[in-house]
Amino acid sequence: MHPKADNRAAQGQWGVVEWAIDARGRMPGREFLNSQSEADQAKVYALFKQLADTGQLRNREKFQKLTGSDIFEFKSFQLRFFGNFRPGYRFVVAFGVRKKKQRANSADLRVAAKLLQEHDDHE
Repeated sequence: MHPKADNRAAQGQWGVVEWAIDARGRMPGREFLNSQSEADQAKVYALFKQLADTGQLRNREKFQKLTGSDIFEFKSFQLRFFGNFRPGYRFVVAFGVRKKKQRANSADLRVAAKLLQEHDDHE
């Protein structure tokens, strides 16, 4: 099992938002967010904290399940983070991208599914 303190993005009353750890022990989502501006990081972490506190985000512009998949998407302007819920009041964030289009592409969904599977395999 992964050391949870190392991959937590946010913790709250509902549960935990955590970064997926890939087969090489890296956290692609966290690495991507760390490469963004401090202002963008603050906005994304605020969304993660809201999910950790309540278990949901009511604003479908900011958080929604993607049609035809098990993947959820966080949106903060052009930043998109993909992940899914896991048992034990956890949401695991697989990775993030900067997108200008409204819709997620199938390649992003495949990457997210692969990273989530690698994360689960290591737990």
